[in-house]
Amino acid sequence: MIPTGYQSPVIKADIIFEHITYETNESASVYFVISRQSSSFKMEKKCYIMIDDKNFELPVESEGTEYKTGQESSSTTTTVKDSLKVKTESTLKTNSFNWFDEKFVIRLTPEIKNSMFKTNKLLFRFYFGPKDGTFSFTGYSLKRVKGLFEL
Repeated sequence: MIPTGYQSPVIKADIIFEHITYETNESASVYFVISRQSSSFKMEKKCYIMIDDKNFELPVESEGTEYKTGQESSSTTTTVKDSLKVKTESTLKTNSFNWFDEKFVIRLTPEIKNSMFKTNKLLFRFYFGPKDGTFSFTGYSLKRVKGLFEL
């Protein structure tokens, strides 16, 4: 259960699964770009994976943090005409925002990869100080991930 008023520090995430097969070996990795609020704590250097009742703890590799800023503008023009004159008014609203992109890789072990085939739910969790960012794969999205590793 998520506590009332709980807000994740994660704004959005891009997650890429990669499976490379060599003649004598194979590699399985997950690449993350997590955009987090600028007021959040820095991400811990560990990833927690839950597959059914098994928990795995893996190190975060190739990490990098990038500070980003953005601006959003909108304008409104209103024209009012009465018997005396025509009045036109323009309003411009600008919002500035900033965030951090956390970029890193998780290398999946053969045990994790094999466990993924038998589960109906795959969960990745990261901690930003006392708050977490959790990414859950079920249904069709999990089926697509499993398909990548069946090759």
